[in-house]
Amino acid sequence: MVGLMDLTAIYRFAKANYGLVTRAELLQAGFTDHMIQRRLASGEWRLIHPGVYQIDASALSWHARLRAATMAAGPEALVSHRTALQLWSLEGLNVAPIELTIPFGRLPVPRGVIVHRTRRGMSASVVAGIPATSADRAILDSARYLPTPMLEQVYDSGVRQRIVTPTSMAKCLNEFAVPGVRGRKKVIAMLDDRKDGNPLGSPAETSVLRLLREAGVEEPHRQYVIVVGGRLIILDLAWPPLKAVEIDGLTTHASAAALAYDLDRQNLILGAGWQLRRFPARTIRQNPRLVVAEIKAFLAA
Repeated sequence: MVGLMDLTAIYRFAKANYGLVTRAELLQAGFTDHMIQRRLASGEWRLIHPGVYQIDASALSWHARLRAATMAAGPEALVSHRTALQLWSLEGLNVAPIELTIPFGRLPVPRGVIVHRTRRGMSASVVAGIPATSADRAILDSARYLPTPMLEQVYDSGVRQRIVTPTSMAKCLNEFAVPGVRGRKKVIAMLDDRKDGNPLGSPAETSVLRLLREAGVEEPHRQYVIVVGGRLIILDLAWPPLKAVEIDGLTTHASAAALAYDLDRQNLILGAGWQLRRFPARTIRQNPRLVVAEIKAFLAA
């Protein structure tokens, strides 16, 4: 018979792990394989991976599936690559498989999971209670799979959120990106493009900047700060002395107050003598070449 204290410990463990427990935890608490199988057969518990069980009745969330995969793959398994980018809430990547990194050797491979084995260090972090690689390492590991524009959006998102810095990314390269690591050159080139200037303010700005570079347009100042009437204003992309481009996201005019604030801000910019062009992020996604052509004409006028 399992004691009350043992059951309390098991449910406390499950509560901290998205309703999940491992066979090892159950055996340590005094359960037998027969007792585990009886609960599975009755439907009280649910088998997620061999040796990993869901013991509450909640729907299995995305985070729970990640935690179950790391439990099944062993204590050193980390969510990594594109999955880790999503776990860190980095913008630019909407869909990803579940990917784990584990030390090189013979360890379990959970169903429906891509497992990467490594002899390099692991740079472990914990995100939402789930063991994962650092954001820098996730960017480096994912670089081989992502087109450059998407990689740039992911990196710029990390910098905006202060999860990643140019220094931390360079340190990750020095520590883990030995020659021959796929994606290494892509990350180095991306950092070189960003060695000067402020972080970009949105994925749409990242897209526009790349397209402007490809079109041979003069490099703008990113997140350029001006002061008008004692008020600090940040321009998305600026070509001093007096030309700027603003990228409007979906929430720019989310309320009447936001609209009033935005119009007041625009009037201050125009009143200070700046020429301004504004583009919705949606237009940039749907017709980026048209936006670049309009910016080129604007700068040439």
